[in-house]
Formats: sequence, structure tokens, C-alpha cells
Amino acid sequence: QRVYLEDTIIAKLKKSGIRFEGEGEDQGENGVENTPQYELQLSGDNQYIRTSLVWNGSPMTVEAIVTPESISPGRDNSIIADMESSGFGIIINTEGYYEFRVRQNGKGYIMVRSKERAVVGQDVHIAGVFNGRAIGLFVNGVLQSTTTFSAERGPSLSGRNVLIGADPDKKTDSATNFFAGNIESAMISSGARYNNNFTPNHDLSNGVNRQSIALHLDFREGQKNGLSDRGWLPNTITAIGKPTFVNTNQSTKIGSEGADKKRVVSLGRIKPLSLKVMQPDYFGINTANKPTRTIPSVDGKQSTNFIFLHPPATAVYPIPRGADHFSTTVYANHPSTTGITCEFFVDDQSVAKKTVHGSEDVSFAIPSGGTKLTIVTSNGKDAMYDHTFLIEPTFAYK
Repeated sequence: QRVYLEDTIIAKLKKSGIRFEGEGEDQGENGVENTPQYELQLSGDNQYIRTSLVWNGSPMTVEAIVTPESISPGRDNSIIADMESSGFGIIINTEGYYEFRVRQNGKGYIMVRSKERAVVGQDVHIAGVFNGRAIGLFVNGVLQSTTTFSAERGPSLSGRNVLIGADPDKKTDSATNFFAGNIESAMISSGARYNNNFTPNHDLSNGVNRQSIALHLDFREGQKNGLSDRGWLPNTITAIGKPTFVNTNQSTKIGSEGADKKRVVSLGRIKPLSLKVMQPDYFGINTANKPTRTIPSVDGKQSTNFIFLHPPATAVYPIPRGADHFSTTVYANHPSTTGITCEFFVDDQSVAKKTVHGSEDVSFAIPSGGTKLTIVTSNGKDAMYDHTFLIEPTFAYK
């Protein structure tokens, strides 16, 4: 077997535009998403974001993508709010439900809450809408409930600055009711954007007229631009208590059913520690390098997330800290293929081995403390139909 140094292959991939985790924020060729995925992490103890925005009572949509890491019982856990005896807030309430509330003039708050309690560790898109007469709450794009104002009463304004990760304190100019968890992005825009169920987008401003955006913080950009307001008239943004940016490498689909969604990272976004292949073009990320090689399809749709690893080959990857599971589908580009073997090792211990006839699913738990994943492909008896792909190769976290 002729061995090519991984530096030669990696240099070629980088030249094509691919960037690995931690090596820049570009998007590679063929739509490869290699942008490091940051979130703002709030401890729940005097960490929050203060903005200079003050709500004027007009119709609006308030939304955020968050991952609660702990929920304090018996008090509000405020995500976006200006409420202090008046105003509005998106919160996790004292009973653990997501809630959107707006104070009415001359009366108390009107509130709408989620059908199910918030789940620690679960990514969620939460949106509250106010159209001037009624409010509604959406969780992962699904309408939870609506309610209307009494008679002609409008909102009662607090006149306080909008906070992210807390709400204003009654007696001081500080904050209270802190949120503990990660926030990917937060936005307030004019008008009630959502009337019916929808599919959330990681880019909250997707399809929104920028002039209607009153506040937009996209923490995915990390320290570089994460604390810059992207709204039409940018607000002053101040981080209180030194919250931190964390690189989660997240590619979770927002709004999928079930409460067991995990934070995941695609193997294609991780730079290999080493590669051994017969030719440089026998390894590819989301490309098979030659048009004669059939790109794998899943359910009739051509895959856009795969690694091409032509046997015989060995690829070694670092295991992301905290990852507890790995899964992929090993695919050979001809259903009559026999003798293609793919074996997986964690720290040199074999954890899975498949002989592929068309395609085979692979899924295994990563032993605690595992640091290195090695993937070995071999073509055994069949050298004619041996183009091998790893489809949706993914590390998952608890």
C-alpha cells in the first residue's frame, strides 16, 4: 500500500475551500458547513446581556434558540425580557414550562405557555408573537397557545432595557431571574412574524427585512462578532458577569420530534490526525473527487454529508471531548459489492466491524475517556466495486 502523508491531502482540501473546526469560519466548496458553531454560555449566576433597546409597545416577534442546562424551580428563568411590574418576557416559568407574557394596561400579565415542560440539554427554538391585540407562543415552530387582551387594553410598558438571560431587578439597575444554559441567537423584530406552524431556521433573520429587525444577536460567530447587534439600528450590547463563548460544533436539526435530541458534530468537520490511502483522491469530504464515482443516495436523495474513504485506507480522528456515541452508514457504490470491510477502533480497541453488501448501519457507544477513533477500510476479494462512503458520520453528546 502506497502511503500519502495526510498533510498533502489536507492541503488539497483546504485549497478547495474546506475549513476544519477551529481553523476559520469559511464555508467550504459544495456547501460544506465547516463554520465553528459557538453559543453564549450563561451560568445562571449574575451572567446576562444588557441591550440599549427599550420596547415601545408596538407589535413584535421575540425569539431565541436556547439550550437550558439547569432550571431553577420556584422562580422565573428569563431568556429575553424587559419586565419589571410591566413589559414582556420569554421565560421558563416557576413550573418549568416555556412562557411568553405581556403586561396589560390596568391589569396583570396575560400569558401563554408550552404544552410540555422544558427539557434540560435540549435545543429549542422559542418564539413569542404580539400583534397588538393578542399573543401567541411557538416552540420549535409549533403553535402552543394564544390569548387576547381584555377589551381595548394595550400593553403596559416597563421602560427598562431588554435583557438576554435575565430580567430587570425591581429595586436596582441590575438583573434577576437568571437563565442557565446556552443561547445560540436571539432576535426581536417588528410585527407578528408567525401565524401558523413553521420550520425554524438557525439564522433567525432568514427572509426578514432588515429594517424590521430591532435587535439581533447571533452568538454563533463567537467572540469575533457575537456581541455585535445586527439590527437595523444597532443597539449597545454589554456582557455582564463575563459570560463565555463555547464551541459546540452543533448541527442539530431544530424542531425534530421527540425530547431525546442530542448535540452532534459531523466527522467531516474534524481534521484527521492521520490518513493512509493509495492515492490522494481516494479520500474526500462531501465529494468523491471523480465524476465516475456514484455519490451515495439516501431515500432517493443524494447525500451531502459523507466521507469518501476508498479501501484500503486508514483514517484516524480525535474524539471530541464529551462525545459518547458514534454512528454512520457505510455505503459501497454498487449493490453487488462483496468483501468490503469497515472496522472501527477506539484507542486501538475494535468496537465495530461490518462487511458491506450495499450499505450497513454502524452505531456504537464510545468508551468513557476515549480519545482516538480509527477507521479502516479494506476491499478483500472485490476490487471492482469498492468505492466506500461513510454517510452522516456523526459524534453525539449526552
